[in-house]
Amino acid sequence: MNANCTQWGCTETGFYKWFMQNIPGYENGIVYKGIPMRNWWEAMYDFNAFIDAGRSLYILPPKIHLPLVLSNYLQTVQPIFVYPENGATLDYEGSYLFKVEPIPDAQGFLWGFFQNGVMVWENLRDEGTLSGNEYGIHPGTVAHSQFAPGSVEVWVRALINEQWTEPTIITIYLH
Repeated sequence: MNANCTQWGCTETGFYKWFMQNIPGYENGIVYKGIPMRNWWEAMYDFNAFIDAGRSLYILPPKIHLPLVLSNYLQTVQPIFVYPENGATLDYEGSYLFKVEPIPDAQGFLWGFFQNGVMVWENLRDEGTLSGNEYGIHPGTVAHSQFAPGSVEVWVRALINEQWTEPTIITIYLH
């Protein structure tokens, strides 16, 4: 949204009126970069209680509790990529689509993406949730903006009965 003083008559009183009428309210339906905004009036009513309750101005997906120790692996099961193939080149400007074969009893999949040895995106860390056996990163999303052209290590592991599988790791190239 672009705003300038002509929208509120270039007066202080006009600004406050415009500002109060444009704060996201109850069931506002506003989505910014793929994340819905919550009712900001809740924060304005009692900001300290709002923050103390761990709330944010966005409605984040619920966090799930997972095993804290990643060294407790299931040794016999490992995700198998359907696509892309190891060494594949993907269009940097396009969608990055990933799929592994379903694993019986999997509670979800942890997808991690690394460039130059640094994690640039992980579904659990950055979205607060595990995903299914298919995962996509699309243009215009916060996730997509974290990537640069070049090689990307893609890690995926499954959570089964509160234990992680060994990760499967492939390298793709964004060009």
